Amino acid sequence: MMRYDLDGGIPTLGVALAEHMNLDELKVLATLTKTRAPARKAELVEHILTFLEGDRLRTVWQGLDDLQKAAVAEVVHSGDTRPSASSSMPSSGAVASCRTT
Repeated sequence: MMRYDLDGGIPTLGVALAEHMNLDELKVLATLTKTRAPARKAELVEHILTFLEGDRLRTVWQGLDDLQKAAVAEVVHSGDTRPSASSSMPSSGAVASCRTT
């Protein structure tokens, strides 16, 4: 598997899931699909990608509140793959709430 340099950005969602998230993090994401998820990492990545095909990604985005959208934007437009402690987000609790909704 090819590793991507974060300085150049992460080219796809699949790469982000496969190379920058561990199995436990993927399991949490997979529970949000409310469907039966596989156990292996590669299969979890494919499961999540399949769930977000078509208009589902837009539907997920539209279901986020303003704070959750800000947390996503913070990560997408930063040079890191996760919100930093010094980010403009109000608290780590606010970011954590994005993961459970």
